[in-house]
Order: sequence, then structure tokens, then C-alpha cells
Amino acid sequence: MKTSVVIPAYNNWALLHQLLYDIHSTKGTNEFEVIVVNDKSTEDGFVDGLSWWQGQKMLPLSVISNESNLGFLYTANKGLKVASGDIVILITTDVRVYKGFFEQIEDRLAEYPKTLISGKVYRETTGWNKFGEKIFPYAEGFVLATTNEGWKELGYFDPRYVPNDAEDMDLSTTALSKGYELWELPRDTVLHLGGKTLGYGEEREKITRRNIEKFAEKWDVYSK
Repeated sequence: MKTSVVIPAYNNWALLHQLLYDIHSTKGTNEFEVIVVNDKSTEDGFVDGLSWWQGQKMLPLSVISNESNLGFLYTANKGLKVASGDIVILITTDVRVYKGFFEQIEDRLAEYPKTLISGKVYRETTGWNKFGEKIFPYAEGFVLATTNEGWKELGYFDPRYVPNDAEDMDLSTTALSKGYELWELPRDTVLHLGGKTLGYGEEREKITRRNIEKFAEKWDVYSK
């Protein structure tokens, strides 16, 4: 059994460095690989930092470098599609992982392969996932894990949501429609620092609102 960890990354080297160290410190019992997809980072020291990690050989780390800035969704899909593990875990850079993180995912998927795992599953309204009286539960995208075959069956992230936002709700809705369960990791195994990668602001809100409209159209939410 092999586990792949895919990390889409744009700048924020300090966060990525900490995440790589967390992975090094907490890796599970499976054979594993770590794939960082560098989305044309411009931060001083970013590329050198990745080279340092590769030189140290503390992790089985490979780096994919985008020739242009593609945004989160395309960058994530790029890494997910080349992952060779039986289990594939997507992690954003603003995440800390702790003891038990990998074992929880590996054990869950070994017993229940039709599971989409996250650090947080919303079953209540968040302000974005309620349409009329219908709430769409979803696994938040800072950590998403399922089997490699599961990612293929779910179709990865739908490119209609480029560059980002609502893609995790869409993936979760697809998963539920195909008989998957949404499952939340224990709180003591993962921490989302929140808003450190893409940030929040007026422009981000415009993107989110536009993508929520796309989600509503795709899933014909008001007829459900």
C-alpha cells in the first residue's frame, strides 16, 4: 500500500516548510511520496527551499513546476493526476498535521474505500451551501483524501470553478451522488490555519459568489 501527498503551493514558503516537516515527523506506516506542485511562485528563497528539502532526502519529494501561474484548481488537479499512491491526500500549505493523521486516513480507506475524508465536514449551513431549504454537506478542501481510484471516479476538481472556490462542495456532492461517505478526521490530528494561502477580500468574494452560482446551475439546486 502506498500513500501520495499532493501539495499545491504558491509562495508562503514558511508554511510549506513547516508542513513538509510535519509530514516528515508524522508519516504513517505506508510507503509514500510527496508531490509539491509549484504554481510559479515568486517569493525569494522558495525554489531554493524546495531544493534543500530534496537534497536532504528526508522525504521522497518530487517537485512539479508550472510554467505559468495556473491557480489552485488546475495546480491541484495536475498533482492529483500524477500521484501513484493507492491513497491520495491533497493538502494546502496552510495546514498543520499531527500524530495519527496518516494512520487515520489509511485505516479508514482500507476499511471503507468509498469515503471522502477531510479535516472538516460541514453538515450545517455555512452561508454558501444552502439553497432554499436544501443544505449541501461538503468536505472542506484544505485536506481531501480518498483512494486513487476514487479521485478518478469523482473526476478530480471540475474546471468550471477555476481558479478556486466551491470546487470542494462540488466534489463532495459528486461523491455523495456516487455513494461515498464524507468523513471528518479527529480534531487532534489536523489544524487549518485558515486564509493563509489565497486570503480573503473583495476580489475573493466575487470569485466565490460567481462559483456558487455555477454550482447552483450545475446541480439544479432549486429543483431538489
